[in-house]
Amino acid sequence: MAVPDPGVAVYQQLSSTCLAMMQWAAKENWEAFLMEAEQYVALSAELRDINWQSLPAGERDVLAETLRKTQTQIDSLLPHAEARRTELVGTLRNLQNSAKMRRAYGP
Repeated sequence: MAVPDPGVAVYQQLSSTCLAMMQWAAKENWEAFLMEAEQYVALSAELRDINWQSLPAGERDVLAETLRKTQTQIDSLLPHAEARRTELVGTLRNLQNSAKMRRAYGP
C-alpha cells in the first residue's frame, strides 16, 4: 500500500482556503478575506513539487482536479481583489497595526 504524499494535503488545504476567500469576498468581509489570504500565503510557502508518477492513479486524479479547482478559484478572486485594492490595503494596514499593538502590549 502506497503512503500518501503529504504534499497533496497542502494543495487540498490551499483549495479550501481559496474557497473561504471567495466566500468572504462574496460577503464583502475584507478583514476575514485578508485573514484567509494570510493562510493562503503560508500554505503557498509550503508548496513543493509532487512526484506524480509515485501517486496512485486515483490520488493523481484527485490532485489534478484540486489543482484545476484552485486555479479557477484564484482566477475568480483576482477581480475582487483588484476592484477593492484600495480598501484591502487600508484593511491590511489596520490588521498589521493591530498585530503590532498586540505584540507590544499583550492581548
